[in-house]
Amino acid sequence: MSSSHLPPEVILLPKAFSTPADLDDIANHYKNLRLQGLLSDPNSFSSTFERESQFTLDIWRSRIQNPVAKTFVSVVGGDDKISSKTIRPDTTEGDHSADKGFQNAPQTEWVGTVTLLGPEMCSRQDGDAISQTWDLFTKAKDVSHQVQQPRDYSGAHVVYLIAGMFVLPHARRKGHGQQLVEAAVGHVRDEAKSLGAWNASIILQTSQAATSARLFYEQVGFEAREESVMDSSPYTAMVLDVDLRMDE
Repeated sequence: MSSSHLPPEVILLPKAFSTPADLDDIANHYKNLRLQGLLSDPNSFSSTFERESQFTLDIWRSRIQNPVAKTFVSVVGGDDKISSKTIRPDTTEGDHSADKGFQNAPQTEWVGTVTLLGPEMCSRQDGDAISQTWDLFTKAKDVSHQVQQPRDYSGAHVVYLIAGMFVLPHARRKGHGQQLVEAAVGHVRDEAKSLGAWNASIILQTSQAATSARLFYEQVGFEAREESVMDSSPYTAMVLDVDLRMDE
């Protein structure tokens, strides 16, 4: 059985590493996965292979350590199987830190990734229109250098953005995409509740030509809300709303 047929597992990449070499190893793994995606499915990204293949390793490091982003990767294989739950590197279990569970990641095959940005606060004063919430992210072009300041999210409606969702062609239709999204949604639910927020929304954009992508997101709970044009290409904005108070 090839590694791509093994059950999918999801890892949340850490921000801090034991050594610079560990960071470089993970940054290179992420770089290779991202560039494979840009080559095989260029229409699924707002960026291009030509642009990102010129990035220095410093840029890839900054993407991994971006303070406002959480990067999840779907992995298969490896000599030592990682727990099937999402590994959260900022937690510990008994005498074993999550870093010890994470250390097997470079020995696995990385087959998919998704990035979660946020949270931002949204007033939602204009009904279901999401242009306001989208601007919270699109106005911040250089998110890798932002530093989140302490904010009071008590009773707030927080919004997150899903971006860079991709699964390698040979690993599709095996549950990797669904588990990546479920991991991101689970992280939103846990983090937003811990911040005292009452509601959370997760937004994303998908090309109107990518009917299979839209169907996938609808199957995992997203709804199409608005249509827009970006760089002359039509896109559909999709939203997943979470009422955190109903989880109590």
